Amino acid sequence: HYRRVEDALNEDLLIRRQAADSLMALIADALETGTLAEVWHRVLSDTDVGLLSRAQLLVIPDHLQLQQVRLSSEILCEVVRALIDSYPIKAHYQKRNGELGQGTLHPHAIIHRGPIPYLLAVKEDALDTIKHFPLHRMNSVQALTGEDFHYLSGFDLQRYIDRGHGDFGRGDEIRLALRARGYIAEILEACPLTAEQLMVLEPSSSSFDVHVEATLPSTGSLLRWLLAAGSNIEVLAPRELRERVARQLDHARTYYEDAL
Repeated sequence: HYRRVEDALNEDLLIRRQAADSLMALIADALETGTLAEVWHRVLSDTDVGLLSRAQLLVIPDHLQLQQVRLSSEILCEVVRALIDSYPIKAHYQKRNGELGQGTLHPHAIIHRGPIPYLLAVKEDALDTIKHFPLHRMNSVQALTGEDFHYLSGFDLQRYIDRGHGDFGRGDEIRLALRARGYIAEILEACPLTAEQLMVLEPSSSSFDVHVEATLPSTGSLLRWLLAAGSNIEVLAPRELRERVARQLDHARTYYEDAL
């Protein structure tokens, strides 16, 4: 004999209070570690508790959202299995130049950069180097469960990303100096490039609002962000980056001369 609970379990007041307290702790920790966006995604995917719905919370990227790349679910699942169980795979793939390639890969991690997932792996002919393999360019994957698996000693995914490799950088750090104005100056004040960013006001005679300096990895993401800022940023240093931005802007200008 039993008595049914009138309300669903996730509507129980004590359980919801406990879940809310746990969420507050997660938010506080996320603010300290800079992972608030990850917590928001967790909240939206936690349908059991249902504290916040998509009608109350949305995570909106500050860049154009491209459609997710098309790739084979069989290939993706086989790669994930190899990553979970630590065994090599035989992969056939298409290189960026259109040529076909193949080799034995030892999976280390997957990064989902923008709309494209990449396998980070060492290849049989270069066991000391992490390489990036776009999963949508793989034509076939064969599990090699009976062969030895090679894991690069000391590999740490977060440290690897922090050094700029996640955006195909070489991990080179630069001392960036720039002048900014308008909404870019406001963004850099609220969301610094790094925790050690230095920002000072520009003289009243300057056409910019602030002078900013920070040490960070030189990556494609940084270059694209600088270019996207347009006339709201002037790169001062390093000289090589300043010249690269100038060349990119000058080259782009040639396509719009008829509009000037």
